[in-house]
Amino acid sequence: MFWLVLRIRQWWISYLYGPTGLHPDFDWYFAHGYDQTIKLLPSIDHRPAPDAQHFVPQVRSFVVVIVTTMPYYVARLTTDPRHPWISGRQPHLSLLW
Repeated sequence: MFWLVLRIRQWWISYLYGPTGLHPDFDWYFAHGYDQTIKLLPSIDHRPAPDAQHFVPQVRSFVVVIVTTMPYYVARLTTDPRHPWISGRQPHLSLLW
């Protein structure tokens, strides 16, 4: 999870929003040859686009985080006696919106 947060900070914020306090310019991107690597996403306004070497593990890590946390939340929902499906009560509209 921590690694995924670091990758989001390094690549995705720069890719989506441009220069940040962490990366005021993108010289590091061009100096280390990242502009010459295989990309799965197009570059936006000369911002660094995550290359395949970083993109694939990031997506895989995101899927692992989702898949491993889902059973916790499903188990929590299905054992909560206040939950409408467990108690037999009809859900109130405020729960659906």
